[in-house]
Amino acid sequence: MVAKRWRFLEIKKFSNPQNLIAALIIAEMEGVDLTHIKDLLLDFRPLEHRFEKVLQFQNITIYNDSK
Repeated sequence: MVAKRWRFLEIKKFSNPQNLIAALIIAEMEGVDLTHIKDLLLDFRPLEHRFEKVLQFQNITIYNDSK
């Protein structure tokens, strides 16, 4: 199952983790060798200001999602 094999990913660094997981499931169903994708995802760096955590106060977290 994809979910167990991809737990090492820092899902928070992806702006839309649901799409990432769906793409991995579809790729696996289509027989894609996911070992090549693993290295790419580990090296992935999100764009600057893309869901960048700015401040956390009590139970409130502020993110910068500017262009």
